[in-house]
This record gives sequence, structure tokens and C-alpha cells, in this order.
Amino acid sequence: MATLVDTTAALEATKLDDAAELKRQRLRDKKRRQRQKQKEKKRSLTERRDTPGKGQGLFATQSLEEGAIVARQPPALSVVFDAHSQTVCGFCFKPDTTDKKTIKLVKRDGK
Repeated sequence: MATLVDTTAALEATKLDDAAELKRQRLRDKKRRQRQKQKEKKRSLTERRDTPGKGQGLFATQSLEEGAIVARQPPALSVVFDAHSQTVCGFCFKPDTTDKKTIKLVKRDGK
């Protein structure tokens, strides 16, 4: 005698597994596309090469349009020179617009 088996639960579980696998596959594909875009970005417009007698230089690896940004990097060091130390803020480099006032420093004991 044949027994009836409820395959609905098994089919639902299979569908859920398939949906989860599809979701994982889409995520892998998305990450692969992102990595490919990053690789394309890393293919720089420039390369650093040694120049005989002159040290290293930056050379274009392909034709560049006029005004193209070749490199963008925050400054490693910023300095306000002595000639401008009294007129430029050493933190933000904006011109100092505050009124010059003499400030008397007093110790805590009042002396």
C-alpha cells in the first residue's frame, strides 16, 4: 500500500533554499562588479618611473583631457611662514581678523 507524503513542506523548504542561494549569488555578483570597478579605477592615468639623472617622475599612461584631475591627495604638511605668522591662523590658514589685544596672564594665586 502506498503512503501519501506531504511534499508541500519539502517544496517550500527547497524554494526557500533556492531563494537564499539566489540572494547569495546576487550578492557575490554585486561584490565582483564592485571589485572590477575598483580595479578599473586603480588603472591609473599616470605611473611613476625613474628618469635617468633626475630621479622619479610622474608620467601619463594615456592621453589626458585638458583640465583633467590627475591626482588628489590631502597635504602631508602645512606651514605658516614667519612673515605671515601674525596675520594668518596656524590652524585653518584664514586671515586673522581679530582685534589685536594685549592679554595679561595671571597665575592662579593672583600674582
